[in-house]
Amino acid sequence: MKTPKIQPKTKGTSSPDRLLLAHLSDLHMMGQEEFHIRLLLNQRILGYLSWRLKRGRHHQARVLDALLEDLERIHPHHIAITGDLTHLGTQGECVETSTWMERVGSPHDVTVVPGNHDTYVRELWERTLIHWAPFMTDNGQHGPSAFPFLRIRGPVALIGLSSARPTPPFFATGRLGSPQLERLAKFLIETGRQGLMRVILIHHPPVPGSITWRKRLVDGQEFCHVIQRHGAELVLHGHAHTPLFREIDAHGKRIPVIGVPSASCMPSIQGETAQYHLFKIRKKAGGCEVLLVIRGYDPSMNRFLDIEKKAMVIPFS
Repeated sequence: MKTPKIQPKTKGTSSPDRLLLAHLSDLHMMGQEEFHIRLLLNQRILGYLSWRLKRGRHHQARVLDALLEDLERIHPHHIAITGDLTHLGTQGECVETSTWMERVGSPHDVTVVPGNHDTYVRELWERTLIHWAPFMTDNGQHGPSAFPFLRIRGPVALIGLSSARPTPPFFATGRLGSPQLERLAKFLIETGRQGLMRVILIHHPPVPGSITWRKRLVDGQEFCHVIQRHGAELVLHGHAHTPLFREIDAHGKRIPVIGVPSASCMPSIQGETAQYHLFKIRKKAGGCEVLLVIRGYDPSMNRFLDIEKKAMVIPFS
């Protein structure tokens, strides 16, 4: 997939009580590199064949062009990307997507967490995801052990988790692990005391039953227990390629868990079509007012349009 050559303007400045947050996911940008056979003598061969037979027709550069043009028009204060930027997770793809992210915005304005396609097989961090490190830290620390990370933008605490793990063939499961869950709890306590709106970014749908067994978050129940104990205000994810709206019940408060479809997909007979979400967040006493605007791709106009709006009042939990 060719990298678009659009240069978005500098993002606007958030305020202590307002943030316009864009959420996109599952771009599946296939690298322009020539694939040596050694890169495909593993599970990547399945992803490569999937691209040649189906996905290459669905995930198209013209949709990414339209996406960047739309983000340029709207100027969100911050952009969150929840994984599967690449299709095979090769070094070349990670370099290309890093360049693409710099066109979306600066590392200060764009936050990224990896997905299962970004870690298709076991690779050294120094070869692949290190190219995204500036988009996954605020304190200079990076690497597999640096998750979760915390970034505070306006009234929002963005907490980035990595559920991305290499899996056996025909599986796309994710896992967080106890160390990440323990640090997540600490971040939730700390930012909750500061009165921030805690937004968790993760690739896999964390609520059990949201997706098929072979694509699930293995320790989703444990994740939900952490949220029930320590609270959060919003959980954003990708992975499913379809809109998902779930909730976690935390002592009577319903915490929205919202999944966004792929942001690069042409309309297909499976019902997929490119979308991304805009969250207009305004902090108020005891919580936040949030207007969710769903932007969808219209192939006849080659642009993204509003397709639905949903107003929410989210109390601090």
